[in-house]
Amino acid sequence: MPKDASATRATILAAAVHTLQRGGIDGFSLDAVAHRAGVVKGLVIYHYASRARLLRAAAAQIAEARDAAISGALASGPGTAGLDACWEVLRRQTEDGTARAWLSVCGAGLI
Repeated sequence: MPKDASATRATILAAAVHTLQRGGIDGFSLDAVAHRAGVVKGLVIYHYASRARLLRAAAAQIAEARDAAISGALASGPGTAGLDACWEVLRRQTEDGTARAWLSVCGAGLI
């Protein structure tokens, strides 16, 4: 586990995103995130204060990454090449759980 605070926050946030990708909001708990990050629950609370704040931070990261991936794909080529690349991004996001996480946070009104 990283010792510097910003690295610890980043590790916790990555674990939160992963937890959303695997189980959506229903499977999201501070205990699950702490376990995934390899830290104690108290450290998660220290850095993010509450489940709601951590969910909002994870939702923002998912939205930023999703937007960047889709924008990059659309700009990757002329005509239908960009659309084909966009479909590939969406397919990968379905497989890796990003789509599940995205829909989960949208459905909860976090984005």
